[in-house]
Amino acid sequence: MSVQRSSAGERLGFTNQIQTLDRRPSSQADSSEYTNNTNYSVGSRIRVRLYNGKVVEAEITAITNQSAGREVQIVYGVVTASINPAQITEVQPTR
Repeated sequence: MSVQRSSAGERLGFTNQIQTLDRRPSSQADSSEYTNNTNYSVGSRIRVRLYNGKVVEAEITAITNQSAGREVQIVYGVVTASINPAQITEVQPTR
């Protein structure tokens, strides 16, 4: 009499194959939507995509160089925020 052995994982339907998952939510913007335009300075009006997905028009109040890279401080409404330059979607023309 022969006994067939199987692991608990095989009995439950698990395999050794690893599937890669796209962890990016479908609502997150594609990187092609961002601009690599660096023609901005303090006082420039810009459009920014915040981390929550909201797009706001803001004014740059400071640009600093950190050890982790450049940081842009902006003001929109009564809110002051620090953003990554990659979040800038558009640099508004000067009026």
